[in-house]
Amino acid sequence: MRVSSKCIWVDDMLTVNQLNQYYGGSHILRDVGLDAPARQCTVVLGRNGVGKSTLMKCLMGVLPAASGSIAFGGHDISAMPPHARVRLGMAYVPQGREIFSQLSVEENLRVGLAARSDGAREIPGTLFEMFPVLKKMLRRRGGDLSGGQQQQLAIGRALCTGPKLLILDEPTEGIQPNIVHDIGDAILHLIHEQNMAVLLVEQKLAFARRVAQRFCIMEKGRTVAAGPMDDLDDRLIGQYLAV
Repeated sequence: MRVSSKCIWVDDMLTVNQLNQYYGGSHILRDVGLDAPARQCTVVLGRNGVGKSTLMKCLMGVLPAASGSIAFGGHDISAMPPHARVRLGMAYVPQGREIFSQLSVEENLRVGLAARSDGAREIPGTLFEMFPVLKKMLRRRGGDLSGGQQQQLAIGRALCTGPKLLILDEPTEGIQPNIVHDIGDAILHLIHEQNMAVLLVEQKLAFARRVAQRFCIMEKGRTVAAGPMDDLDDRLIGQYLAV
């Protein structure tokens, strides 16, 4: 299925329509459309430099969109600042993780708790079931963790905000295979057991096929193809993803 502006799926948690963004004179996002349904993982695919990370930053309000609309849970959030989007139930793990390296693992997680709208102040026990290493390292500084452990911490901090939608920008980049598998298990748990929506930017096609139910492909700042993962065939891979 090809799309020019909007992918129509049911039970949408996040709906993006005709989104545009510029860097200087460069038109980075061009009428992008994307929906992320609840209880599913939607993967955004595309070669490097097509605008995937820019799109994620616009969704969280880190970058303001030049035009278009973003709706989350029935609310128009296009003009909302990032902290207001977090309060509504959006969480974001950027490429590069961006944990607080001088804070302990526990302190990093409690930063996430501080952003909750329900006032909860206990780290969710399910977090340690998904990433048991974090419980063992609560007193260790974030900067002393391995890259894979830091990625687990970044995801854990995001989950401490109590999100309905988790946005992950290339969470498996540079991560050892056993932790990549653990992150995949966590995503599957979140969508199947916690009814969460997950929006994933990913380069590893095998990982995407394992965890995602839907895909959108970006090319030159546009959404060019979308649908259930079974529709991601060799023709689309060759045309838009092969290097």
